[in-house]
Amino acid sequence: MAFAFAFLAPWTGEFWNGSNQGSHYSLVKALSEGTPYVDRTRPIVGSGTLDLGSWHGHLVSDKAPGFALFVLPGYEVLRAVGIHDATSEMRWALGLWAAVLPALLLLLLMRRVADRLVPGQGLATAVTFGLGTIMLPFASIFFAHAVAALFCFAAFAVLFAERGTDRTGLVAVGGLLAGLAVTVEYPNAVAVLLLGGYALFERHSVKRVGAYAAGAFAGVLPLLAYDWWAFDSPWRYSRSRDVLVLPFNHYDTGIGGLGAPTVDGLRRLLLDLHQGLFPTAPVLVCAIVGVALLIRSSHRAEGILIAAMAAAYVVYNAGYPQVFGGSAPGPRYIVAMMPLLALGLAASYLRFPRITAVVGALSIARMAAVTATSALAVPDHGEVRRFLHRDFVGTVLDALRIWTYPHPVVKIWPFVVAVGIASVAALWPYVRGRT
Repeated sequence: MAFAFAFLAPWTGEFWNGSNQGSHYSLVKALSEGTPYVDRTRPIVGSGTLDLGSWHGHLVSDKAPGFALFVLPGYEVLRAVGIHDATSEMRWALGLWAAVLPALLLLLLMRRVADRLVPGQGLATAVTFGLGTIMLPFASIFFAHAVAALFCFAAFAVLFAERGTDRTGLVAVGGLLAGLAVTVEYPNAVAVLLLGGYALFERHSVKRVGAYAAGAFAGVLPLLAYDWWAFDSPWRYSRSRDVLVLPFNHYDTGIGGLGAPTVDGLRRLLLDLHQGLFPTAPVLVCAIVGVALLIRSSHRAEGILIAAMAAAYVVYNAGYPQVFGGSAPGPRYIVAMMPLLALGLAASYLRFPRITAVVGALSIARMAAVTATSALAVPDHGEVRRFLHRDFVGTVLDALRIWTYPHPVVKIWPFVVAVGIASVAALWPYVRGRT
C-alpha cells in the first residue's frame, strides 16, 4: 500500500493549480516568507487559486492554517537541499510528506485499533479502508483531508487506549490531537465535542474534564494565534463573512458556507450515483452493519461514538451548497470521520467474512480505477473510458524523469499490481473462508 500511494504523482493541474491545492500551497509559501498574506505567493502558484479571502487590502487563503503549518517543515527541508518550487520533484516530494505519510500512519493506527476491537481483523479493515474508499485518491494529492483524518483518528485511538486506566495525561493528549484536527479543518470542532463525550462516557470528573479541555485548547492555539496575526483578532477566521472574497468564493450563506441541512443534500451525500458515499464505496454499508454489531458487543461506547460521529458529519455536511466539495471522487468533506466509520468493518469481517470481502474488492477496484485515471475526477463511469483509453495520471517516473516508457499502460501497472497484491493478501482468506 505504501508503494501504491507513493508511486502516483498527480502533479499536473489537479495537484497544483486547483483552487484548493493552490490556496494551501500559497499559504505554505507565505508562511515561509514570514507573512499570513498570499498577495505575492498566489500569482506564483497560479491564478487558478480562487479559494481566497481579503483583509485590510491583503489576500489570504480561506483555509485553516493547520495543513500549511504541517507542510511547512517539509517544504523548508526540500528547499534547503536544493529542490525548487516549480519542479515536479518538489510537487511529488510534498505529496509524500503531506498526503502519503499521514495516510500510512493513519492506516497503521487503524490496524492496531481494529485488532483491539475485534482481534485478527485489523489488516483487512485497514487495507479495505485505504484502498476501497476515497482515502485512496486523497492519499496522493495535496489536500488537507489525510492530515485531518489522522488527527481525528489518533485522538480516538489515544482515548480508546486510556479506557479503564484513568490516566488523565492520555485524556489531555486525546484533547490535544482533537484540537489539532480543528486547526487543520474547521468543521472538526464536531469531533472535539463528540470525542470529549466519549472521554467522559463512564468516568466524568472535574480533573478529566479539565485535562481534555486543556488539551483541546492547546490544539487550537496555533489557529487562534494565526487568526490574531492575520485578522487582528483570535475570534475572526478565514471563512468569516467579512473576510471571504466574492464572487471568487461561493461561501456566501450561513457560517463559512454552511447552511441548514436539507433532505435533498442528505440524499445526494449518501446516495448520488456518481459521488454519493455508498455508491462510491459500497463496502461502507458493511461498516455500518459492523457498527451496529459493536454497539451490541462489549465495545458499546465505541460503537455509539462511531455512530454519533458518522451521523453528525453527514447531517452537517448536508447543509453545504456543494455537498461533495466540487469535482471529487466522493463526499470529501466527511473524510475525517470515515476511518472511525470503517472500524465497523472489523466486526463485519468477523460476522460476514465472504460478503464483506467481495464488496470490499468491488470498492477497491472502483477506487483504483478512479485514482489511476484522475484522482479528482467524479466517478461517473468515465474512469472506465479513461482506463481503456490509457489516460492515466502521472507517476514517480514522470516526476523524477527516471524513465520514458514506450507505452502509456506501462507507467500505471506498478500501481495496479501493488493494489492487487495488498488486496489479495488481505481479503483472499475471507473469500476462501479460511479466517
